[in-house]
Amino acid sequence: MIGIFIYIDGEPYGIELFKDEAVQITSSIQNFRDLGKIFTDYSKQFTVPASAHNNQIFKHWYNSEVGETDLSNLSNVIGAFDHRVSYYGYIEVDGQFFRNGKLLLKGAEKKNNKIESYTVNFVGNLVQLKDRFKQDKLKDLSIIDAGVRINLFDQLNHSWDLTTVKDRVISDAYDVLYPIIGAKRKFYLNSGTPSQDISHASGQLKFNEIFPALRVSKIIEYIQEAYGITFDGAFIQSQTFSKLFLYLKNQEELVIKSQQIQVDFTTKQDYTEVLSNHTSPPDSSNRSAYKFDDLDLTTNVLTFDTDDAPYFFPYAGFHKTWRRRKLVLKVNTASSNHYNIYVYNNGQLYTSFLNKTGNTVNEVFPSTGYGGYFSNPNNLVYNFTFFISSDNGITFTTEVEQSISITSSQAYSGIYGNITFPNQVQILRATSASQTTTSNIDIKSFVPDITVESFITGLIKMFNLMVIPTSETSFYLQTLNDYYNDGIEWDLTKYIDPQKISIEPPQLYKKVEFKYQKSDNLLNGAFRGLFNREYGDLNFENANSAFQDTYTVELPFEDFMFERETGNDFMTATILNSDLQPYAPKPSLIYCNGVQSVSPSIRIADNSSHYTITDYVRFSNELPLASTDLTYTQSLNWGAEISAWDLNINFTGLYEKFYSTYIENLFNQRARVVKVSAQLPTSVLCFIKLRDKIILQNKRFLINTMAPEINSGKTDFELILDNNQITTDNTPTVLRMSNISTLNVDNTAQTIELQFYLKDNDLWRSKIAVGFLLGTYTSGGNKYSDGLMTVSIPANTTGSARQDAILVEYYKGSDSFTHEIPVLQDA
Repeated sequence: MIGIFIYIDGEPYGIELFKDEAVQITSSIQNFRDLGKIFTDYSKQFTVPASAHNNQIFKHWYNSEVGETDLSNLSNVIGAFDHRVSYYGYIEVDGQFFRNGKLLLKGAEKKNNKIESYTVNFVGNLVQLKDRFKQDKLKDLSIIDAGVRINLFDQLNHSWDLTTVKDRVISDAYDVLYPIIGAKRKFYLNSGTPSQDISHASGQLKFNEIFPALRVSKIIEYIQEAYGITFDGAFIQSQTFSKLFLYLKNQEELVIKSQQIQVDFTTKQDYTEVLSNHTSPPDSSNRSAYKFDDLDLTTNVLTFDTDDAPYFFPYAGFHKTWRRRKLVLKVNTASSNHYNIYVYNNGQLYTSFLNKTGNTVNEVFPSTGYGGYFSNPNNLVYNFTFFISSDNGITFTTEVEQSISITSSQAYSGIYGNITFPNQVQILRATSASQTTTSNIDIKSFVPDITVESFITGLIKMFNLMVIPTSETSFYLQTLNDYYNDGIEWDLTKYIDPQKISIEPPQLYKKVEFKYQKSDNLLNGAFRGLFNREYGDLNFENANSAFQDTYTVELPFEDFMFERETGNDFMTATILNSDLQPYAPKPSLIYCNGVQSVSPSIRIADNSSHYTITDYVRFSNELPLASTDLTYTQSLNWGAEISAWDLNINFTGLYEKFYSTYIENLFNQRARVVKVSAQLPTSVLCFIKLRDKIILQNKRFLINTMAPEINSGKTDFELILDNNQITTDNTPTVLRMSNISTLNVDNTAQTIELQFYLKDNDLWRSKIAVGFLLGTYTSGGNKYSDGLMTVSIPANTTGSARQDAILVEYYKGSDSFTHEIPVLQDA
């Protein structure tokens, strides 16, 4: 028995179904026909009866007049079912949870003037993720707090001075670091001319010539906060992700943009100041009724609109025909330092006044007519906030002045006599207390110009991530390899209809391209000239293929080259083009390789003093996941490239680690696509996952798509023969339990992070090592999902090579087994 439930105002309601209505849900998480796209559950449209029960749920949607109109927002109808939005819901089969997702009302059917049915569609939660991001820019990530929009990147602003930047050059403990990457000159260490050598006084590194870099996991944290969603999974906690940084260079040369501070209004007039050309002024006893209520002293938001009624005295015969409004911000400071004024409307920049000095009067909104005889009335409502910044601190006070004038088209006749075209001007003022700007760097102003959607999509494509909805707002991130590795095996041979089996070759591509954005970098250009290809890109091609199409996986990022100084441990990059001019790269991701000692020392300075540092945080496009065991060094290049650090070929690029298993299985000569139909019991239907493997007649398959008709259990599968980790007799082998199988490290002390996979076990926990690894990692602690474990391997001072094993115990029910990772340490 099938149950479909929809949440209305937080409560689930079951939808009544036609007895013979088939509901089929088609699922696909990765499809060989579109390698760079992540799929999700969806359904064919199905109809439900217009029963009294369903009419209550859909609130008689077919009748557009149902519902009480909300006059404050004419686009909303209170009480009516809203076809413009999707409603969270879920499906059960025989009382077992099956899927959750979104329900959309697609229409209603009337016959003989009587409502008969509604048409409903069920969509997986993943499609809603893109809708949340819209076309929002990454730099604008924000939240609303007490009615004020706050940019989340402002939490990262910090003092812009030599000491602060130096601390973020030598330590990787911050979310914002400063890579030693040349933005307008190439950096040398103990080489080049003295004016180029950052170990020399005449070539020293100036703190204000290096751009910052921001930890990507912090950006993800802000995306979650801004959109009310949650990303989870061992992957985003792993080094592969936690040590990834976004290089914040969106301009050719570094021009500091200081943090803006909001003007804090503390007092406003008790009454409206009234100017009038009447022979006698209005009765001043009424003035206290006309306060500056449009300005909120708590949020410092000024609502600037055309509602002039509260500010004018009701003279008989006064015709409010010509009306104008104006807004001015005054800044008073004794400082001669330059400052900037920014005015925002609903959190978006409305206007700015730059490079001001001394006392200024700034017309935010010029005198503008509205209503009456004005041909182009401006009736918009503004919610203004005011901010000030300066590269060098200033102390200032501010005053905002709002004025509205009204002129009558008729002569006034009353107790004050006849006056032609009487006029009133209402003026309201508010002032701030004394405030002082600080020289804090404004991080959001350096965030590259990229949308949130493009940034997230780029990460998904880069690491071939599966985005698995676990609720309406929660998403589990997992690489495709780990996703399939977590799957279990189902032998469905006995459920298959042997009369409905078709076998086809996969419809593939002649060529698959893996690309970054083309780089203008000088070194990248030299590489292009030497090898006739782009640095970091990769083409997977079969010259003899019967297929003709090309499929491209392209990232929105740039991959510029790093270089190591000959003879020392200094790594850098230079952001110059072929004309040796600075340029702003496309958004670029780089890896933090930790603190690196260096000799000779680096001099970092401002205009009057300097520090001598013997360590710096090294950045590159590689990450040594297993410290000195270079077998597991991960590169951000798509293919194999020569490592700038150790000059060996690094074969573990993005393709090799995150794509090769799946794609090479598809391009295998033995690859087959098998279409079968199975009659599944509820015990299988509700628990089989797309990550699972299907066994049919002793052969193992991956699920490309599955489409169960959940009323009956009849399920159509499109399967791909799994040629990975299969023995010659087609017997499945045991899949890996951890991301690292063995370790071979040198004799130095080092820290290794390992990832363990739960698979179909109930839990895993670490066991105490028996040799030199005793006490190097925390033992015990039950883990009920994929997780990470850190091992601190001590230095080997014995003079002899030694061997031990990292031990992890897995439990399924009362059964358990121990998984070992051998560790060999050199003498």
